Amino acid sequence: MFPFPLEIVALVLATFLFGGISKGLIGLGLPVVVLALLAAPLGVPTALALLVVPAVLTNIWQALDGGALFALLRRLWSFFLAAICGVTLGGFVLAGASEALLLALLGGVLTLYAGFALLSPPLPEPGRHEVWMAPSSALVGGVMFGMVGNFIVPGVLYLQAIRLGRDGLVQALGMTFIVISSTLGVSLTSHSVLTPDLAFVGALCVPSTLLGMVIGRRIRRHVSEDTFRRLFLIGLLVTGIYNLVRAAQMGG
Repeated sequence: MFPFPLEIVALVLATFLFGGISKGLIGLGLPVVVLALLAAPLGVPTALALLVVPAVLTNIWQALDGGALFALLRRLWSFFLAAICGVTLGGFVLAGASEALLLALLGGVLTLYAGFALLSPPLPEPGRHEVWMAPSSALVGGVMFGMVGNFIVPGVLYLQAIRLGRDGLVQALGMTFIVISSTLGVSLTSHSVLTPDLAFVGALCVPSTLLGMVIGRRIRRHVSEDTFRRLFLIGLLVTGIYNLVRAAQMGG
C-alpha cells in the first residue's frame, strides 16, 4: 500500500504536521505548505493527490462550527459554484501540463502571494462589485487550486476583503476548502492521478495534521499570529523562488 520508500513517507508526515501547525495558528496554510514542500521531491500532481483526504476531513469541523452555515451559503453560493468549475478546469490543464510548467506556476504564485501579503495593505471591500467579483475570484482561484493547490490568489484574498468577521471568515474558509478539495478529489481520480495507494497515504496524514493543529493552537498562546504569519510568508517567498529556479533548470 506504500507507493514511496519509508523515508519519503516520513517526509510527507512531517510536512502535514507543519501544515497542521500553520492551520491551527492562523486558520489556513495546509495546501500551501504541502505543495511548497512536496512539489519538488514528489511532483505537483502527487502532492495534490496526497492533499485531498486530509484537506476534506480537517475542514469539516471548521465548516460546521460558527453558526452561520446557511447565511454563508446564501451569500457565497455563486463563489462556491464558480470554484467547482475552476477546479475542474484546472484539473484538465494539470493532466496535460509538464512538470516544469507546473513548478514554475507554483513558484510564481507562491512568490506573488508572499510578496503581496508582506508589502500590501488589506484589500478594499468589493461593495456593489461583489456580484461579479465573487464568482470571478473563485473561478480563477479554483483553476489555480486544480493545477497547483493554491486557492489563496485570489480566492482567499476575496473572502478576506468582504469582512466576514473572524468567526465568519474561519467558517467560510472551512466550507470553501471542503468544496474545492472534494472537487479536486473527483478531478484527480477521473484523470487517474489520485490512486487508492495515494489516498491511503493521505489518510495516514490526517492524525499528523490534527496533531499539528493542536500544537498550532498552543503556540498561539506564546507567539503572536502576526509574527508567525510574517515568518510563514518569508518561508513561502523563499520556497517560491526555489521552485522557479528549479523549473528553469528543468526547462533548460
